[in-house]
Amino acid sequence: MSLLLLMLLSIIPGVLWVNYFAKNDRNREPPRMLVRTFLFGMLAIVPAALLEQPLRFLLLESTTLSWSIVLALFAIGVIEEGVKLGATYVAVFHSSHFDEVADGIVYAITAALGFAAVENLFYTATFGLAVAPIRAVITSLAHASFAGVYGFWLGLYKLGRASLGDLWRGFALSATLHAFYDLIVVSQAISPWLAILMVIYVYRYVIGKLRSLAEIG
Repeated sequence: MSLLLLMLLSIIPGVLWVNYFAKNDRNREPPRMLVRTFLFGMLAIVPAALLEQPLRFLLLESTTLSWSIVLALFAIGVIEEGVKLGATYVAVFHSSHFDEVADGIVYAITAALGFAAVENLFYTATFGLAVAPIRAVITSLAHASFAGVYGFWLGLYKLGRASLGDLWRGFALSATLHAFYDLIVVSQAISPWLAILMVIYVYRYVIGKLRSLAEIG
């Protein structure tokens, strides 16, 4: 399987998702800022991989669900949402283009989709083309939706309409949702349809926020 094909299968879905969410913003963000944020999200895979490495043995140590696995998954949720939030902050938080609450959602989602694109590349290279469709649709949407939750609070915080504590509570919710999603997928003790339903519910919440903000102006 060529590297070019792998990159296309991983990056193009992410770009399409970015365009989908960005067009729901009342004032579209400059493409160069979206590209910048997407690239920072891609780079965020490096610190995430380094921080998660010590947790891998906990996920592989047993086929049964244990507290060590649960804790590892919650740690992974915190790490991955943390590096995506960090990527968003570094890429655009101090930019003059970040001037609306909705921008927090759009930019957080964009960074998350950059992160997901690289993660999808690794998974497709490891497990083959069979996993590409589910990674492109469900996994990418999960990353985007979880990030959109704290993105809303990041936008409020940037505009001075929420406290830092509010932002961290929003982040904690995102990390918890991420952890539960991973728990369902990894444990296989619960139907994976529950994970898909959870992603759909969070997505509907995030896209609803974007559209209501667009109507308010």
